Formats: sequence, structure tokens, C-alpha cells
Amino acid sequence: MPLDGSALSEQVLPYIERLEPQGLEVVLFHVAPPMPVSITGITVVGDAVREEERQHDLAAVRPRLEALAVCLRTRKIVATVRIEEGSPADHILDSAKALGVDLITMTTHGRSGLAHFWFGSVVEQVVRRSPIAVMTIKPAT
Repeated sequence: MPLDGSALSEQVLPYIERLEPQGLEVVLFHVAPPMPVSITGITVVGDAVREEERQHDLAAVRPRLEALAVCLRTRKIVATVRIEEGSPADHILDSAKALGVDLITMTTHGRSGLAHFWFGSVVEQVVRRSPIAVMTIKPAT
């Protein structure tokens, strides 16, 4: 279950909780995009500030995912947390294959137009490339 730290991404949880918990194992998975590398190799103040913000965001993700895992465990669902850094779609697909998962569950963010063009869609990439079943949920806004 890839989660990007947003409330929208967590709206997939009620769907998972409705499944039969007996034998259900869930991996709460977050992939942090890598910090862009400067072409010149020179670190500027803006890069340092963005890296500090990124590290702060990463530090906040783990406790949130751990709290969600505890909530799932109270429902007799085995839940683990994984956090990686890299290309989100690539890491989701590679980890799903390595872990032998049966289903990838994700919420869509509903981007369209220019936002979709510029940012693309991790969900779309996963759906198009995954040999594993993918369940997508359109979150309530």
C-alpha cells in the first residue's frame, strides 16, 4: 500500500480494513523522491533548504505510518512499514515483486490537465507497468 503522506492517500485504508483480516499482510510503503542533483555540482542555499525540508518531511512520515500500522494490527491485520528513496513508481513495482505481494492498493489524486502533464501520475505508471493486480480508489475530496 504506497502512501505519500497525504490524507488523500490514506483513504485507501477503509477498503483494506473491509477485507478478511485472517492472513492479511499489509506493507505501508512510502517512497521519497531523491533530491535533484545540481548539474554544476555546486550546492546553493536553495538546495540546502529543500534538502532540509525533505529530511523534515521524511522524519514525519515514519511515525505516521507506524501509527497506521498499529491501527491495522488492532484489527488483526499484519502490518509493516517500509520507507525508501528513489523513483516512486519504480520502487513500488520493484518492492512489490521482491515481497511477492498479491495486490497493490493506491488512491488516485485526480490530477488532470497541466498538473497531470507536469507531475505525471505514479498511480498511472504503476497500473500500466505492474504485472501484479492494482486496486485504485478515487478518494473523497
